[in-house]
Amino acid sequence: MIQQTLETLKMLDIRRVAGLLLLTLVIAAVAAACGQEEPTATAVPTATATPVPGATPTPTASAEELFQAEWDQLIADAQAEGELVLIMGASESRTSRDIFKEFGRKFEINVLQATGSGTANANRVLAERAAGTYSADISLVGGTSTDRLRLAGALVPIMPLIFHPEVLDRSQGWLIDYWAWTDVENLYSPAFELRLRQNVIEVFYNTNGVSQAEIDGVQSFYDFLKPEWKGRIVSILDPDFGGVVTDRTLAWILIGKDFFEGLIREQDVAFLPGGSFAEMATGIGRGKYDVAFFTGQASTDMEAMIDLGIPIAKLNRTLAEGGTVEIRGTLSVFDQAPHPKASQLFVNWYLSKDGQQTSANLINDEDPSPSLRSDLTQGNVSDRQWNLLKTIDPASAMSQSSPEWFAARDEAIAFTRELFAELGLYAQ
Repeated sequence: MIQQTLETLKMLDIRRVAGLLLLTLVIAAVAAACGQEEPTATAVPTATATPVPGATPTPTASAEELFQAEWDQLIADAQAEGELVLIMGASESRTSRDIFKEFGRKFEINVLQATGSGTANANRVLAERAAGTYSADISLVGGTSTDRLRLAGALVPIMPLIFHPEVLDRSQGWLIDYWAWTDVENLYSPAFELRLRQNVIEVFYNTNGVSQAEIDGVQSFYDFLKPEWKGRIVSILDPDFGGVVTDRTLAWILIGKDFFEGLIREQDVAFLPGGSFAEMATGIGRGKYDVAFFTGQASTDMEAMIDLGIPIAKLNRTLAEGGTVEIRGTLSVFDQAPHPKASQLFVNWYLSKDGQQTSANLINDEDPSPSLRSDLTQGNVSDRQWNLLKTIDPASAMSQSSPEWFAARDEAIAFTRELFAELGLYAQ
């Protein structure tokens, strides 16, 4: 009996415990449903990835590395094209051939250089293009011929082709911190050099025909309008020739219209046809003419003749009208160039420190213009120009791309054309 009672009590305890446990679970469920907080769960440690042996992060390429990769690719593409065709003015034909040969040697590209005057080369290229032939890549002709090519739609804007950091960044390595241009739209022909002159236009004379006292008596260009100089002057002022446009424009701005009128009307000047540079130089050397100005490319020949002992001298004393500092240089790329990668390589190289130093070292000119770059050594630039460069403010240089410049150019051409027609000179 007692044993049976104990078993009954034991069964009651088990049921009570089970009931209490069930009640607890029910209460917890209700509490959770009513929004009560549950105890915070213990955080389970996150598994750490096992490093892969030998794996390293990929480094980000620097700007210098990105440029070098692009530069190397451009060289390879240009070498695949294999050729570059340049057209030039008369000056570059004589003075810069070794520079362009060095570009070809450095990059293993065959460089073809079209010789002759800028006017003749521009005429040929425009005639070819009219017939659907595109043979030229780079233009280095003068300002007037460059403007003709621009107006004909033969050139492309040059900035999209430039990526060399030494060319793009004008805050260092350049005499001026902005892009200077020699075309009116500031798109096609970036300037790259300065021309420093002691006088507005260069004056050469035959030392047998002109006495020292006579030349010392010239203090202004207007002195050449005096009776004693009548019939002794030779010039090239052909209004339809582009070879002396810069000199004519500078004289129009800085000497004045009255000088042109007096020279053309009163002084019985020997006006040679456009392009007669050899005739002018030999005429001065032989004493056929006494004085030459508006000389164009004949100045290069006369400078060389001076070194040979021929009786020619250059007026190196500054006259009343003062000297000039000009931003200049014409460099353009043709539309539909047959060798576009070689063209892009040339433009970036030529304006870089290496290209401009090569130019300074190899230019074959009696008085080469200094570069607009400030990070070069003297090279073949004359001591006179190099020392003069240290005394001028490049920011004050006269621009050949301003509206005022082109207005003066057109006024000078129109005035001389009308006056020559009136006098029966340069008749077509």
